[in-house]
Amino acid sequence: MSPGLNPRNALIFRASLFRRISIIISLSMFLFDFVLSFGANPKFDDCQPQNCGSGPNISYPFWIPNVQQPNCGIPGFDIECDNSRPICRTFGSCYAIKEISYDENSFRVVNEAVLNAGCPLPSLNYSFERLRVTFGPDHADLCIFRNCDGSFSVNSTISWAECGPGDGNKSFAAIASMCDHLNWNRASCQYLVAAPVQVQNWKVNQSVEYLKLLEDGFTLNWTGYNCTRCRRSGGRRGSQNTASVCYWPDRTDLVHCGDGKAPQTILI
Repeated sequence: MSPGLNPRNALIFRASLFRRISIIISLSMFLFDFVLSFGANPKFDDCQPQNCGSGPNISYPFWIPNVQQPNCGIPGFDIECDNSRPICRTFGSCYAIKEISYDENSFRVVNEAVLNAGCPLPSLNYSFERLRVTFGPDHADLCIFRNCDGSFSVNSTISWAECGPGDGNKSFAAIASMCDHLNWNRASCQYLVAAPVQVQNWKVNQSVEYLKLLEDGFTLNWTGYNCTRCRRSGGRRGSQNTASVCYWPDRTDLVHCGDGKAPQTILI
């Protein structure tokens, strides 16, 4: 005890010293939290992967409007959540996304008309006007010949589409690398629909299980927008002022992904 301090004064001194130390610690913690929050990157939180309730997680190049910011994805890859399912819309059609492989730049889709219809015969050609995508391996065309009369013939093995119209005409299905490669009597059917499907060990002379092919869907690959290094190292990929970026909790870095090209508006 210091000279001149009686026990009562010593107790008061110690209490005062304790309060001062507590105040200093509190201020230090406040300043530390303030510095951290000042350096935080809100875009990292904005681009957190999301889920529609079922199906795969949604992240770059896909994004969900009103849930994620546009810079978290690429134009054309916006996803809707419909009945807890991720849906990709194109002009005239919409597709349920069943799987996404961010390592392989691929996703598997099924036409919603196939899932919801009692007679899932496509009535429109499939198209992907808004996206830069290519078909995955084992792709073929399911060629649906609609409303054909008795003179119909084609240079391929065909299956009668039993749920076709019941007005006396029939619809048929065939598999080809491209429907344009088939020779058929164009005056015998009202129209032809080409639907992409995924097949393995396909042979020209085999019959077509067209319902199963339609329900299984097909794989698409996106091109030019992969950056697994950013994702695997804890960042979240995005775009900023047409440049490829990687969002970190405390910063945003320019990145060079794959071919090094910057994101751009995609037309599929």
